[in-house]
Amino acid sequence: MCPKTKDPACGTDGVTYANACYAGCNEVEVDYIGNCADPTGCDGIACPMQYVPVCGANGVTYSNSCVAACTGVTVVDSSLCGIVPLS
Repeated sequence: MCPKTKDPACGTDGVTYANACYAGCNEVEVDYIGNCADPTGCDGIACPMQYVPVCGANGVTYSNSCVAACTGVTVVDSSLCGIVPLS
């Protein structure tokens, strides 16, 4: 039995499930967490189209801080992830 919490998961079949458990119950693997139509999970949030990359606490580079915030990720650096500054 799956929890009734909404944490959208996109299945490898291109269908958005309420959560990963529901995908599994349908014998579908989760491709990524988020709606299939919008992998950032930012539906309805108008983030600017500016490319000012930031590094999230999860090690993923986001196009800007708004996109990181709407996915619930904390920004840890105001640059691309994995970039080591020259000394």
